[in-house]
Amino acid sequence: MSNAFLSVDLLKWVYGTVEKVQNGAQWNDSWKSTYLDIGGISKYSSKKSCPMNASRVLYETGRITGCGIDYKYTNLQDVWRDTKNGVYALIAIDVILNDKSIDYEQLKKLVYAETLTQFKSAPKTDQGAIRLVFMLWKLGKVQC
Repeated sequence: MSNAFLSVDLLKWVYGTVEKVQNGAQWNDSWKSTYLDIGGISKYSSKKSCPMNASRVLYETGRITGCGIDYKYTNLQDVWRDTKNGVYALIAIDVILNDKSIDYEQLKKLVYAETLTQFKSAPKTDQGAIRLVFMLWKLGKVQC
């Protein structure tokens, strides 16, 4: 599987952001600047809140391997109040764990359905959170 996500290497983006955060920077600023540092050219893509917030929640809850953050149980209601995209990402991991051979299209459908069941609201399209998890999973970077 290619590492390309919004025209840059996803792993460089995620782990570059993590490195900056672990050196004291804020997640959102680090996400945006890392995108540009690794050759991203679209300021819109660097600011896209869906994958930015999803990746932050994955990092903070210990779902990304190699970051030195222990896995933390996470109450989805608490995450929902912070960012819906974090919820989509966490639900996507749960769905993948139930079917490790799932494809991206099926994953989206199941995340939408589960979100609708739990929160009476669901995204109409994936704005990046679900694809981010799917790619990290396929690249062996999701910690369960």
